[in-house]
Amino acid sequence: MFFTDGRPFHRMSFSPEANLDQHWCDPDTYRVAYTYEGPDTFSYTWDVTGPRKDLLLTSALKRLA
Repeated sequence: MFFTDGRPFHRMSFSPEANLDQHWCDPDTYRVAYTYEGPDTFSYTWDVTGPRKDLLLTSALKRLA
């Protein structure tokens, strides 16, 4: 994934070796984990920590028939 200006944002992968990544956005750290759940479903979780934010964001995406 890239920002609109071309800078790298984070890696997106479903392989067990590469499904985790992180991004530092001053002053907070964003950690993401992707989970492949089948050909029509995947989820991801952002764990955000730092002096300004402390939250866990979970999303599940499913293709509709």
